[in-house]
Amino acid sequence: MQNDDFQHLWQQTQAAADAPLPALPPSAAVLPPLARVLGPLRPAKLVGVLLGLVWVAAVDLLLYRVWAVASPFFLTSAAVQVLLTKLMMGLYLYQLVLVQRVDAGQSVMTAQRRVARLQASTLWVVRLGFLQLPAWTTFFWTEGLLRAAAPWQLALLLGTTLLFTLAAGWLFVNVRYQNRHRRWFRLLFRGPEWDPLVRAMHLLEQTEDYPADPSANPSRQG
Repeated sequence: MQNDDFQHLWQQTQAAADAPLPALPPSAAVLPPLARVLGPLRPAKLVGVLLGLVWVAAVDLLLYRVWAVASPFFLTSAAVQVLLTKLMMGLYLYQLVLVQRVDAGQSVMTAQRRVARLQASTLWVVRLGFLQLPAWTTFFWTEGLLRAAAPWQLALLLGTTLLFTLAAGWLFVNVRYQNRHRRWFRLLFRGPEWDPLVRAMHLLEQTEDYPADPSANPSRQG
């Protein structure tokens, strides 16, 4: 190897040594505390799944036992209720996967998308839960009860079901993140299943000014 080759190699080595180290991505500082913030969601979701399993198993067993003799109103109400509960359990399992995958190895943009999915699925769980309301007003109906009921009793039964149906429909439509500043929304959404999400959103909002790709930083462009 000639002397010029040694000089060229030495210059390349010095240039690499003198080059500034790349800045740590925002995820390196933000995602560890983000994982801690979302940590309390795990036990809440696990409890929801376990309680849901017990409830679904009990209702399914009951439906199996009384299918041939039960009132059609009871069978329909119980089937609607248990189906919605199974959908809610599926969302809980999906949320557990999302919480588990928020770690320091992901980018901030990926974390933002996962927290947004957690938020949306949490709203869906509540919306599906409210759809169960009418089923709780009809499960005890029988044909004999409706035939024997006085007009005022029939009006009370139908009026209660109609009221619960309208309330369920209104809540299903209006339980949206856009309504988060309304008082009724704040009353509904607080506690161990919502507060960690709010703190996570606030934490991620602090990184919105950081580009996901370091090459997009204007200060590094010529």
